[in-house]
Parts: sequence; structure tokens; C-alpha cells
Amino acid sequence: MEKARGPAGNPAAAGARITLELADGSTQTSEVCAGSGTYSQSTAACFFGWPQAAPPRRLRVRWPSGTVTGHDIPARAAAVDLAAP
Repeated sequence: MEKARGPAGNPAAAGARITLELADGSTQTSEVCAGSGTYSQSTAACFFGWPQAAPPRRLRVRWPSGTVTGHDIPARAAAVDLAAP
């Protein structure tokens, strides 16, 4: 699970695009959305799954501002909390 925190005015980082790179070179991408349900709001967390043979190694985030950041993932990390630069 990856959770993005945005700047003032967009604390949920809605619109951030998160790409997860696995050890085998494959990638998965998710976008932080808000307000995607009737009488409800979606979570700012993005959830990814991967095979045990190809654990995650790096995250790339394109923030709503257009800034792109890269983050190495610690071994066996179950969750990563990211903050906008």
C-alpha cells in the first residue's frame, strides 16, 4: 500500500500518478482519485500486488504539480507513506 500526502489545498494528493517497479522490471501504475462514489469518498491510498519472486524495488510519483520523484522501497515494506516535495 502506498499513501500519498499532497500540499495544502490538495492534502490527499488527488491526481498523483504512482508507478511501482518490480524486481523483474515490470511495472504497475495507479492514480490517486477522490470522490468516486455516491455519498462517499475514495481513500488516498493506492494498493498494489506482486508475486513473491518479484518484490517491489522502486516507486515513481508524478505529483499533481507535475513534479516527478523517485523512491527506493525498503525490503519487506508493507506500506510506504509519501509526501509531496
